[in-house]
Parts: sequence; structure tokens; C-alpha cells
Amino acid sequence: SPERGVAFTLEAFEDGQPECTVTEVVPAGYAVTYEPENGTPNSEGCTFTGVTAATSYRCNIINSSLPVDVTVDAVWVAEGEGSEIEQSGTASLDCSNVASGETFFEWDIDGDTSYTAQIYPLADGSTSCSVSYGTDVSGVEPGGCEEPISVNTGDSEQSCTITFTVFFEGIPTINQYGM
Repeated sequence: SPERGVAFTLEAFEDGQPECTVTEVVPAGYAVTYEPENGTPNSEGCTFTGVTAATSYRCNIINSSLPVDVTVDAVWVAEGEGSEIEQSGTASLDCSNVASGETFFEWDIDGDTSYTAQIYPLADGSTSCSVSYGTDVSGVEPGGCEEPISVNTGDSEQSCTITFTVFFEGIPTINQYGM
């Protein structure tokens, strides 16, 4: 549990003989760091060699959430004459309640593409991201990614897709009799 310690008492041993290692089963979605007092740190835990009586040994175990990739895909849908239209726009990802790192990302869209940001979620499940997007190209209707993206510790990846649909209506003309 956060901020709570666990005490072990080693009894009936010969001074300087025991070797002890303190470790944990790392929770999913976390990286662990071990910081021993009077011991040696390693990736497996805190190791204490030559343990002596009436000496206190301490191992601080620090769990840090791993980043979750949040991917925003941009897809352009156009058929016929509309397929020659400029495929440009913008997208942004804005995240709240993030443990560390960046919380706002902005991208220029050029055709079908994907953008990925690494988000460090809070353990309480309150991390959320929203996507904004747009284009100044006439005859293009963007849609998708309307719902917030919930990012939780242990998620492998989260994603959403923006679809830019091209509507080509052509130029109205009048024949010579209509003039």
C-alpha cells in the first residue's frame, strides 16, 4: 500500500552470515525501483549481506506508472474527382490528470497518417484525453474521436480515428439554352 511499510524480524542467526533480499511482485502497468539503506540496489530488489544483530535495514520500493501510447489516426475518404483535393488539417490531444510528462500535443495532418503520444496515467483511473481537429479545405467534413479517451495504468494502448470525408459536388453549369 502507498506510504505503508512492512517490517520483518530476523531471529536466531549468526552475526554476519545471513544474506537477505527484499523484492515485490510488480503490479501490471508499473516499473519498480529499489532504494536500500545499508544494502545494495539491483533490478531484483534490495540485497543485504553480512546482516548483523541490532541493526536496522530498509528497502524503499518505488512503483512508477509506465506510459500508455495514445494514437490518433487520420484517414481521408474521397472518391472520383474529389480524390485530388488537398489532404491537410490539424489535430491536437489534450490530457488531464497525468502523472508526469507532456499533456498537450499538436500535429499537422498531411494525408492518411498516425500520431502517437506517451501518457503517464494516474493510478486512480482519472486520466482522460480529448482530441480536437479541423481542416480549412472546402468540401471536407471531419468526424470521429468525439468521446474522451480514458487512459488507465496497465493499458497497452488507446486510440481513435478521425475520418476526413471529401464531398465533391462539382461546379454547376448552364447549357446555351438555359442562358
